[in-house]
Amino acid sequence: MSEKKLTPMMKQYMSIKSKYEDAILLFRLGDFYEAFFEDAKKISKVLQLVLTHRNGNDMAGIPHHALDNYLKKLVEAGLKIAICDQVEDPKEAKGIVRREVTRVITPGTVVEESMLVENQNSYLASVMEKDIFYCVLLDITTGYSMIFKRESWRELEDIIRKFDTVQLLYPEGIRHEKDIQLVKNQMKGLYTEALPGWYYNNDESVSQMKRVFKVKDISFLELSEDACSLFGATLKYLDLQHMNAFDHLSRPIFMDNSDKMILDNITVENLELISKRGDKTSYALFDVINQTSTSLGSRRLKDWLLSPLKDEKMIRNRLDHVRVFVDHQFLLEEINEYLDEVYDIERIISRLSYKKITPADFVSLRSTLRKIPQIISTLSEEETFSDIINKLDPLDALSLLLNNALKDEPDNQIGLGKTIKEGYSEILDDYRELLHGSGKKLKELEAYERERTGISGLKIKKNKIFGYYIEVSKSQTSKIPEDYVRKQTLVSSERYISDALKPIEEKLNSAFEMVEEIERQLFRELIDKTMGYIPLLKQNAFALACLDVYSALAKVAKDNNYAEPDFNTEGIMKIEEGRHPLVEWSFHKNKASSGQFIPNDIMMDKKKNFIILTGPNMSGKSTYLRQIALISLLAQIGSFIPAKAANLPILDRIFTRIGARDDLSSGKSTFLVEMSETATILNNATDESLVILDEVGRGTSTYDGISIAWVVSEYLYNTIQSYSVFATHYNELTELANIYNGMSNMCVKVLEENNEVVFLHKVTEGISSRSYGIEVAKIAGLPESVVKRAHDVLETITTEKNLDEKIRVLGLQQMENIKKKMQKNKVKKEKSRQIRMF
Repeated sequence: MSEKKLTPMMKQYMSIKSKYEDAILLFRLGDFYEAFFEDAKKISKVLQLVLTHRNGNDMAGIPHHALDNYLKKLVEAGLKIAICDQVEDPKEAKGIVRREVTRVITPGTVVEESMLVENQNSYLASVMEKDIFYCVLLDITTGYSMIFKRESWRELEDIIRKFDTVQLLYPEGIRHEKDIQLVKNQMKGLYTEALPGWYYNNDESVSQMKRVFKVKDISFLELSEDACSLFGATLKYLDLQHMNAFDHLSRPIFMDNSDKMILDNITVENLELISKRGDKTSYALFDVINQTSTSLGSRRLKDWLLSPLKDEKMIRNRLDHVRVFVDHQFLLEEINEYLDEVYDIERIISRLSYKKITPADFVSLRSTLRKIPQIISTLSEEETFSDIINKLDPLDALSLLLNNALKDEPDNQIGLGKTIKEGYSEILDDYRELLHGSGKKLKELEAYERERTGISGLKIKKNKIFGYYIEVSKSQTSKIPEDYVRKQTLVSSERYISDALKPIEEKLNSAFEMVEEIERQLFRELIDKTMGYIPLLKQNAFALACLDVYSALAKVAKDNNYAEPDFNTEGIMKIEEGRHPLVEWSFHKNKASSGQFIPNDIMMDKKKNFIILTGPNMSGKSTYLRQIALISLLAQIGSFIPAKAANLPILDRIFTRIGARDDLSSGKSTFLVEMSETATILNNATDESLVILDEVGRGTSTYDGISIAWVVSEYLYNTIQSYSVFATHYNELTELANIYNGMSNMCVKVLEENNEVVFLHKVTEGISSRSYGIEVAKIAGLPESVVKRAHDVLETITTEKNLDEKIRVLGLQQMENIKKKMQKNKVKKEKSRQIRMF
């Protein structure tokens, strides 16, 4: 469309659109946000809107009052949205109303409640490669941020996946752009965006951070120059998306200097710690232990689960809180009653910071503040909870302000006079009375005029053209007083205005506008007054979240008969009657399932730190492996554990290599993935790590596989000296226990009765006699003929001495069987031919 044919309004649109070419521009026109040209086609397809036309050009509109509902779908579709609003009153505009983009929305910049998942963080990731890799994770909905430093892109990618990030920022020209595209394709809903190099200017980044944290020196953050450049670039991005309110932002945590355990994404997946975003078909450990009452508590618990502690003092502090609730049922129940009425003030604070808070948010905040004095009073007799009490503040002044300013059930649409409470503003009350009491005043005036004029049929009415008027039938016009002025003549009646009606009409006409203007102004003032309480509100949110997690872990412990773990510095790992929390939970959840969970022990120390576990499939080897890791992990988040008792070392890392899978989109075969995961373990594990291996070397030939499994075991034992449990079908590996004193053999018991196999799921010392794979195949439903043939092949293989000879013999037998079968078929055909001839 040529510039000459554009209307002034469309020229304005094109000028603004040119600055946001990578975004869908929603342009405010009256009561709608309109999209034009290609933008219109895109949103019409996503939102199932009918395309309309203006001067021959495509357009599609969204009602302004329903914007949030439509935005959710657009953001989920991976689109970037620029909201262009009218920034001046159309009545005061000279020419075209001035419009500006007031907000740019991407998945990582969403704060609206309707667009967020309650118990999940909404992390925006920002990465950069210098001599080393850096990653910033920032959740603007909570103000929480972390900074990571890693040696390779693969480790950075692991963070992006583990925390299920919704948006990824990276510098233009980064070497790993293809890897980023691959991650985007594999992670559902991930939005990626490349930023120009000037975003990463260190001086500007430092200045940005000083403004955000309102300091003159940022050395207290203890960040390197590169980390500052990346964090500052991330803040600059948010600033330019018009998300430039940072009052709720907390100091970033540099995770490499942290007292928290690093869990890689593979371990998180293998141990089934959390479900992926949007996955409603599977359960994870988080589902077992998440008995929190609040959304902020649920997110805090997930954070603890993904980042266990390494400091014993901090772990014991958490356990102390949980123990109090476990021992005092009444206290637990009372606190839970209060927590049930605590709202997600962490995200309310975020919306307050961005001035997007709603009346409903304020009501939730008010309700939460009312519960704090009761929580403090209930906890006051327990010294253990003094740390929680010290962080809780009822904020009486704010609570009083919200109580006085807002109706008990305020309308979420500000400006109708139904949000601000009566008595808070005298001038608002006057106009509101005039607006909502107009019917009464007009009825009183109507009755007075009837009595004064003697016209019984006199009525006061209103229409859009003439406003308020007095209507009298033509038969009564002789009684009209002198102060009536004719306004309109109809066939059967006359309409008038009077000196008494005029001032009422003027007030009524302005009342709606005044109520709207005054209530909106009062609500803005309420936001400004409340923003001063953000630091104390954040403190309350943190304390309430922790309290909620303590109570949730106590409920889980009581409901599932969990025990309190103990810790030692001697390197002993002793678990008595340990259980897999998720498997056990599934037994209880699925009441139709039979049987009960069989607990097992484990004992390792610095001298005996490597277990080779053999046994058939379906016997419980993988369950046993995982439960050791899960019990250790739960203990280090400060939770009671599914065991009779446990005395544990503090682990620095937990590594897992479980199962067979490929990554074809990355060009990685099953075996390459297996070896990559094994390499990660061998390059990063220490003597304070727990390593769980399930079938290393199975993705290649038998001889190669055994060789790899053998040397991996030796390396873990001799060089790394980690706590290691290796489940394998390679019985050859059990010979290692005869070579190394610190290695031991354990197996899963199997009972054979009447040619049937019973898996006892009990782990004991010893070596499994065989893998029982054929029996498992039979259980799986393989045809009987296949199972029988497998037994024959197995018997042949196990009776021959040399593997090549075994295969040769098998081949000869197979050829002999084929010959016999062919001979039988030949005889049958000959008989059939003779019968036909006869």
